[in-house]
Amino acid sequence: DWLDHGRDCYAGVTFSGLPDDERILLAWMSNWDYAGRLPVDAGAPQRGAMTLARRLSLVREEGRVRLRQEPIGPDTTSILGLADVRVASRMELIGDLPDRCRIELSVRLGGAEGFALDLGGTATLGYSASTGLLHVDRRPDAAAMPEGFGSVEQVRLGVRERVDLVLWLDRDSIEVFASGGTRTITDLLPERDGAGASIAGRGGSVLIERFEVGAVRDLVGAGNAADRKGRTA
Repeated sequence: DWLDHGRDCYAGVTFSGLPDDERILLAWMSNWDYAGRLPVDAGAPQRGAMTLARRLSLVREEGRVRLRQEPIGPDTTSILGLADVRVASRMELIGDLPDRCRIELSVRLGGAEGFALDLGGTATLGYSASTGLLHVDRRPDAAAMPEGFGSVEQVRLGVRERVDLVLWLDRDSIEVFASGGTRTITDLLPERDGAGASIAGRGGSVLIERFEVGAVRDLVGAGNAADRKGRTA
């Protein structure tokens, strides 16, 4: 199995000597296929970033051992919580996602074929019950990005009645933790600019059992709006 099924989790290193013999991984969030050609401007002079730190452990799942990655993220403030919402056609979940946020999403499929989560036109995240695959598609807004950037990444979850996801979003990246962190996808994205999120069922209605958004607490006191043109790791 791959450590991460995205395009932008590379050269991970772990740290030892931590309390309780923990193993913490940190990786470079970019890809040599386009690392030197990503667009920059005066407000964002760097290319790429680092992933969130991830606590590693081994778990047993369906008779086999898997690597579990638990993101160690910054503190967040809850700004939205939805529960038990039935969705068939497209429904807007939030009109303006924070620049940096954590999303918890649990979707019960029922008889639906799957679902698609649209992140404001920069990327879509979806699951298909027929294939058992979770995917991130960053092609919708890739025209201004280097050749080869537009891509679809996918990881097999198997056939699930319910899909549980934790997403960490920055203005220009997504880190997806599925099935308790045993499957991950890390991708750079075209920069979001105040975009929201919407969801739709595929082949039937789905039940959004949980959709929670936590805004990352500002580390420098400038606020999201004032810091709109910068980037963070």
